[in-house]
Formats: sequence, structure tokens, C-alpha cells
Amino acid sequence: MASKRKPVTIATNTGALSEAAVPKLEEAPVKKEKQKAIAKHPGGRPKKTTPKAENRTISMDPILFEKYLIISERTNKVSISEFLRHAVEFYCQQNSISLYDDELNKEATANYKARLEEKENKKK
Repeated sequence: MASKRKPVTIATNTGALSEAAVPKLEEAPVKKEKQKAIAKHPGGRPKKTTPKAENRTISMDPILFEKYLIISERTNKVSISEFLRHAVEFYCQQNSISLYDDELNKEATANYKARLEEKENKKK
């Protein structure tokens, strides 16, 4: 079976390369950039600049830990971490140790930054 094609006719009086013989191409539509609306409330949570609380492991006798929990609930009505913070502050006060010493602050900050850098390197 032969396919039936329509014969292509070229106007010979105008020439094959004349403008009349070549179909006119449509111009591409000009894309206008939409103006972005100014966000009143930018999405996402802002990056935290202060050190965030870390979960750390302390090895201790479980019965002693339960005693700490009971004492913290009876006396302060605070969490165990707050109770331990008060206990450490009292211990330092009794032994004339300053938790707010400049040298201690610098060393603690350096250790914290080093630990953060290690975490970043592990992610990569």
C-alpha cells in the first residue's frame, strides 16, 4: 500500500529562497519576571546563636540517681538537671571555685566550639 502524500508545491515565480516562500516564524513570547511579594513573615525558624542544651550521659548508681530525683521533687519542685546545677554551684561555692572565671569560660567555650566542629566534620 502506497501512502498518499500531498505533493509539495513551491512557487517558482517568487523563488525558493524568497521571503514569500519561507513560512514566517512566530516570535517567542517575552517572559516577564514576576515581582516577588515581600514576605511579612519569612518561613522557617531563625538560626539559634546561643549554645543549645545537649543530652549527655552520666554513669552513676541507679539507686543514687533515684534518690536525687526524689530530693529534687521534694525540695525544689524542679527538674533533675536544675537540681544538679544548683548542687554543683553550691559545691563550687563551698570550695571557693568560681564558675564564672574568665579562664574557665575561655576553656569551656573552646571545648564547645571544638566539639561542634567535630560534629560538622562527621556530617561531611
